[in-house]
Amino acid sequence: MFSLLPPDQPEGEAAFHLAEALPRTPDRGNRAALLQDKVPFLRQRTLALAVAPLARLGIDVLAGQFVYAQRIEDALSRASREKQSCFSFDMLGEGARTAEDAKRNLAKYAVAVAAAGRISPQRHGVSIKLSSIHERYDAPSFPRIRGQLFERLLGLSRAVAASGIGLTIDAEESERLALQLELFAELSAHPELSGWAGLGIAVQAYNTGILRTVERLAAMARLRVACGAAPLCVRLVKGAYWDAEVKRAQELGLEHYPVFTDKRCTDLAYLAAARLLLDETDTLFPQFATHNPITLGCVLALAGTRRMECQRLHGMGESLQRSLRRLAPALVMRVYAPIGPRRDLLAYLLRRLLENGANTSFVRQAACAADLESLPGVKPDVLG
Repeated sequence: MFSLLPPDQPEGEAAFHLAEALPRTPDRGNRAALLQDKVPFLRQRTLALAVAPLARLGIDVLAGQFVYAQRIEDALSRASREKQSCFSFDMLGEGARTAEDAKRNLAKYAVAVAAAGRISPQRHGVSIKLSSIHERYDAPSFPRIRGQLFERLLGLSRAVAASGIGLTIDAEESERLALQLELFAELSAHPELSGWAGLGIAVQAYNTGILRTVERLAAMARLRVACGAAPLCVRLVKGAYWDAEVKRAQELGLEHYPVFTDKRCTDLAYLAAARLLLDETDTLFPQFATHNPITLGCVLALAGTRRMECQRLHGMGESLQRSLRRLAPALVMRVYAPIGPRRDLLAYLLRRLLENGANTSFVRQAACAADLESLPGVKPDVLG
């Protein structure tokens, strides 16, 4: 979207820096300082006039490709026409900064749960972030707010279970993982939720402790089933916060990073975690989220006839999903579908851009797919 500004020139480089940093800079003074620092050779007013329309256009293009709908009702209507896929709806809106933010996010989840349960029970689900339902979800505040946060999570879980759909607690930064697992353990053991087979959690393979995390979840699932309760669901992803994790570790002066810094290690850890999950299918339901055909092929080989589910992000992996449907028509395919108005999109889109900065990024894949599909004689099956 910044092709008018050559990236190998100072103006183009500055524009790219601004495209990343400016939308995340909340106050006018720091925005002015950022403009002054990055582009001292341009007047600020001129730059703002040049960059702002391009940034808005870029957000609109990305939103159209990677955000499923603006409202849950529109999402459910669209999903009803895509009968071959199940969906997990993610109500956009990053971590709550205030109590009012948390209240508003809880209300959004409640509306989504009621609508999904009314229109399509037992097919779809919702994904939630704990940071979105409490404004003080962090390690220093956790002992003080734990009870309140759990009550909110339990109330939401009751509503989801009553609606007959599934709920996945999304993964967040590594420093919150211990808090998340503690809450999930209590939730999984709660007697009111014992008959509900839709309770799930997402874990990230780029975390260096991923195997310990999977083993802990497997122990929770075994205990739950031993008490006569339903199995748990575990969604395995590669990871969505790598840049933030590395930067945070550097700021804290940690001796070791909490995440793998070599993608090959993440890929290997993903398969090792997949093997552990597939060994526990009597007590948990594995859900594998990846757009990498090699990774997915390995998972399918490991799985054999064991029950599992494949997941992808909306806007990515469509050609891979089409191929899978031909090869394994009985395999459950689920789409992670972000929902929200444009004002809530920026943080999500920026995280995906940072997460996928390499040649395999979702933006590059989309661009390549669009280019290849426009060429005569190219089949969609070769894409992705």
